[in-house]
Amino acid sequence: MTEIKKESADDAWLRSTLAELAGDAFPVYDLPSLQVDTNSSIQLSALADRQAAREMRQAASDVEARRLDAARVVEGLKTEAERLRGLIADGKAALRAGEPVSPDAGVASFLLPDIEAELVVAEAAEADVARERDTLLQDADRRDAAAALALFNWAHSVRVQRIELLLKLAMDEATTLAEADGGRGLYRTVIAPDRRLNQIFATQGAIEILRRNRGMEGV
Repeated sequence: MTEIKKESADDAWLRSTLAELAGDAFPVYDLPSLQVDTNSSIQLSALADRQAAREMRQAASDVEARRLDAARVVEGLKTEAERLRGLIADGKAALRAGEPVSPDAGVASFLLPDIEAELVVAEAAEADVARERDTLLQDADRRDAAAALALFNWAHSVRVQRIELLLKLAMDEATTLAEADGGRGLYRTVIAPDRRLNQIFATQGAIEILRRNRGMEGV
């Protein structure tokens, strides 16, 4: 059986005195933070952009299937055109050699212009489908980039709000301590403020002055 250690009178005094001294002087702050918020218009807009990008990529995948079909038609016409050109070349060679010309050579000469015209149309159709696919993919990339940028800008603004609140809370605590000291006749309490605050005041809040190696990026 575990023995329960009884709190001594001094321990109880120490605990209660610290609690009394702390009072409201050590508050727990609710600081701005990055959290999923189903009511945030920025987050909802970013999610909508992401969903739109996914749908565009799915549509692009479907279009790519059509492009592959069009590409197969182009390849078939190219193969047929090459076959006809071969027959025509064989016929010309036979004529030069004084040999009989195959009937297929004559038919090939008749068919080749139509096949070449069909090939031009088929290649243009494939190019149109490829452009449709590329447009969808580019739009998807833009929507993804817009979602990421929106969240980055939002997170940046939250960080600024957090810093501003922390500075305000620090001054509020200093003011509260000053009031308490005044009530006890203590007038020489000194805090050591961060000297970088002077830089912030000098630049009217522009924190760029705090950046390390400022102006040295190109060196």
